[in-house]
Amino acid sequence: QVRDYRRGATINIDKGIGAKYVELEITDRVRKQQPEFVIKEWE
Repeated sequence: QVRDYRRGATINIDKGIGAKYVELEITDRVRKQQPEFVIKEWE
């Protein structure tokens, strides 16, 4: 069974000097049967 999902996540990033790295982790929530998004900002 194929399902389309419409979910989102938001992160505010302060602009600074140099590069910024952002990690987006998408995991499966079996109980809710929905994807979960975790956003990490690396320095």
